[in-house]
Amino acid sequence: MRWFRTLFCGSGADERCIIVGMAGPTAGVLLRDPIDEQTLDRLMSLAFLPSGTWSGDWYIEDPAALGMPAELAQAGAVGVGLRQPSGLPALTEALGFTPPLEIAVWMWCNQDVDHRMLGYLCLAFAIQYDGLVDFYGRINTPPSGFVVTGMNERQRRAELDSEIARRVRRLPGRLYLVNYGSRTNPRYSHIGDAVFTEGWLRHPRFRMIK
Repeated sequence: MRWFRTLFCGSGADERCIIVGMAGPTAGVLLRDPIDEQTLDRLMSLAFLPSGTWSGDWYIEDPAALGMPAELAQAGAVGVGLRQPSGLPALTEALGFTPPLEIAVWMWCNQDVDHRMLGYLCLAFAIQYDGLVDFYGRINTPPSGFVVTGMNERQRRAELDSEIARRVRRLPGRLYLVNYGSRTNPRYSHIGDAVFTEGWLRHPRFRMIK
């Protein structure tokens, strides 16, 4: 991945995103069967144009070609690449299979439309390759109107996490919570199937993880 860069975000010349490190949200799609870079590029070419400067970076041209809404034409550059998944023992135990490869997807800008682009592109990959979307962390968008008082910060955080998890579980599809870390130093990530990802995209509190 390329880590330092200046890019234009959106369609207007005044809309600029100065990137230091990873500026936008990231996610991955865990595959059941391996693919190669040429296969991934062919799918991307249906709706995107390569940046021409950085290998693996693309600009959206025709969102409808991958079943994505027209509003995503305003998104910034997206990067994709194949890599070996991390935390394979935990993934195998939770998912019931060992993903041979992962499509890593990252946005170079952090507008709302970039979060939606990431979600829809991961959904397209999950549908095309029967994959699972790794959200690279716990979905933790605070529920609207939910307030916790009378507790210390740790208790409030735990109560909020519990409420978020309860509401997220109401969405259709299958959602896993995988601990990539250890019992003493946990590192959790939500992983959902295509049905869950589509439901989360339609949720009013939708947000990918940065």
